[in-house]
Amino acid sequence: MMSLNDEAENVVKAAQTVLVHSLAVWALEIGKFETRLLMPVLSHLDSSLNDLSQLLESPGEDGIEEEFNRTIDTIRSRSIRFIEVLTSLVPMLFSRVLQSGL
Repeated sequence: MMSLNDEAENVVKAAQTVLVHSLAVWALEIGKFETRLLMPVLSHLDSSLNDLSQLLESPGEDGIEEEFNRTIDTIRSRSIRFIEVLTSLVPMLFSRVLQSGL
């Protein structure tokens, strides 16, 4: 999951399109989809959204507006990446539900 936070956009895209899908297939095969893939992604997303919420609720300081905006953009981008990963995992999650017979 660390590759999703990489500064290089091509690394992030490769992680989103190839690595996450491969990990999802593997996790499904070994019965660890929820515990080893889905829950960590949800945890990272929750952490990112909490960071964003805390930052937006904190009082702004004079002279650091540009840094503040960069930080918000970084956290927002990170959150969007994890939402995109979750979106890409929906078919695998559906498959897992079908496999479990629920």
